[in-house]
Amino acid sequence: MVIDHVDNDNRYDIITLDSSSQKIDILYNDGNRTFTIHTISLPTILWLRPVSTADVNNDNKRDTVILDSEFKKILIYLNNGNRKFTEHMNYSIGTDPLFLTTEDLNADGYSDIIIGYRSAEGVSVQLNDGNGMFPGEAVFYRTVCPSHFVTIADLNGDHTLDIIALCPSVHKIVILFNNW
Repeated sequence: MVIDHVDNDNRYDIITLDSSSQKIDILYNDGNRTFTIHTISLPTILWLRPVSTADVNNDNKRDTVILDSEFKKILIYLNNGNRKFTEHMNYSIGTDPLFLTTEDLNADGYSDIIIGYRSAEGVSVQLNDGNGMFPGEAVFYRTVCPSHFVTIADLNGDHTLDIIALCPSVHKIVILFNNW
């Protein structure tokens, strides 16, 4: 689940994934304690993992980024600005992905995609080219433990975002300090 300003009306909206019925539900906050539900049907996907929002194509609209861990893909749906989304891209990714988040790691103004992996024991970063595309090879960082949850924050005060990976199976937190 993600809470964000999806339709730019300064009211928080709610995005949920439903793997069993293969859909995304977006609950648009109407501002009067009610929500309007918009559903996006997804292609056949067996196991959806986290959803994130980011302006991937630099149009000032929050797009939806989804991890499909069964087919090892990232699905991107672009926000058209009229409470509608259009499927943009899907990217194949590495084996056994567990978690996805989005943030601008290289400080170029564009949201990048960060993925935590179980069996690969690491985190990958797919850089955004500023047009909503993620060309090139992902940069992979070993965490030496399954990365079940990943979050981003500037932990050392250098004004760059660092990657924090949670590895509950070995009771560790791994911090990858940003060197971009």
